[in-house]
Amino acid sequence: METQGEESKNHFMKRAIELSRHAVKVGDGAPFACVIVKDNQIIGEGWNHTKSLYDPTAHGEINAIRNTCQAMKTLSLEGAETYSSCEPCLMCAAAIHIIGVSKVYYGVSKSVVYSILGHPLEAIEEDLKNPTDQRKIPAQSLLSGEAQKVVEEWHQGKH
Repeated sequence: METQGEESKNHFMKRAIELSRHAVKVGDGAPFACVIVKDNQIIGEGWNHTKSLYDPTAHGEINAIRNTCQAMKTLSLEGAETYSSCEPCLMCAAAIHIIGVSKVYYGVSKSVVYSILGHPLEAIEEDLKNPTDQRKIPAQSLLSGEAQKVVEEWHQGKH
């Protein structure tokens, strides 16, 4: 028998899975979605729009975060929880950390999805562990001091 807390969590996960089906049905993108919950209430939702928006970053979690933050006019969702139909990828996990979510729940694991889809995200995640100059797409710093000055000025309250 499920406790009331487990029942609520399952309810929110079922909503994320329902939205993942919706993403495919309407042709927006892949079957991935996210529900954001605070104080046991849904405060935001999003699903994958990579295909419809021609935006490879329009993952379910990213769209849920954008929708919620814009609606609430905030950059922080501290104390909220996310319910994603799939374990968040590295990009989505970073966004979730940035906004201050307190707990992440997910349906299927990334490793299972990667094995089903043969998706390159697993290789990308491994590559990003390498030093920037040793990655598949190498990165090089240019005009570091000039760029740093802008960040410092902004950080000192001139923003």
